[in-house]
Amino acid sequence: MTSNFSEENAADELAQTTWRDDAWLSFFPLNVFTALDYFALSPFYDRSCNNELAKSQGADVKLATLPPGVEYEVQDAQEPHLFIIRKQHRSGPKTTAPLQYYYILDGNVYQAPSLHAALSSRINRCLHNVRTAFNLMQSDLDPLLKSAEAATAGKAGPSKPVLRQQQPISKEQERTVDKIIMNVLQKYPVQTTDSILAASAPAHSEVPSLGTPGMASKSEEGAGSEQTLGARLQLSR
Repeated sequence: MTSNFSEENAADELAQTTWRDDAWLSFFPLNVFTALDYFALSPFYDRSCNNELAKSQGADVKLATLPPGVEYEVQDAQEPHLFIIRKQHRSGPKTTAPLQYYYILDGNVYQAPSLHAALSSRINRCLHNVRTAFNLMQSDLDPLLKSAEAATAGKAGPSKPVLRQQQPISKEQERTVDKIIMNVLQKYPVQTTDSILAASAPAHSEVPSLGTPGMASKSEEGAGSEQTLGARLQLSR
């Protein structure tokens, strides 16, 4: 566990390291054939790799013929500015697995970030932009938030009514109000109780009284009919 932790710390330190040798660059040009020699001088290079073993055995020794181990090769290049160096583990003549990538950019040697580090950097940048946008939106929404807080505070407890101070009106305003009231009363007069009863009563209604001639004739006719009925009853007996 301690060795793994130290290796992780060393890898993190190398990820933030930049190396350059101006003395070497002043004497030798950078190309596909000299890029590994220049990289071998940097702290990123592992001295126990198969490349060193091949140098000790001879210039014609190929890496594929060596026993399994770590080795370096130039994977891609855009001379004379950019060189991509791959660190890999060879387990067989045709079987390799990548371990780490490095690049030489205008004489400066860097360790390429891992996929996790690249994604973390992008995510942190996105979060920073989102936080900045929310802060700008919050500055515009502050009045709305304050009104919402005031409404919530009003629900929590009864609020005291705000009394407005009444100001007296001027003479001109008083005359204007009087004219408006008079115009309204002229157009729509107020109805009294007598006027309402007079309007609801029928226009031609005649109520017969007890002392009218019609009533007297009707009473006389009723009396005569009663006398004739009495005479008929006596004759029948």
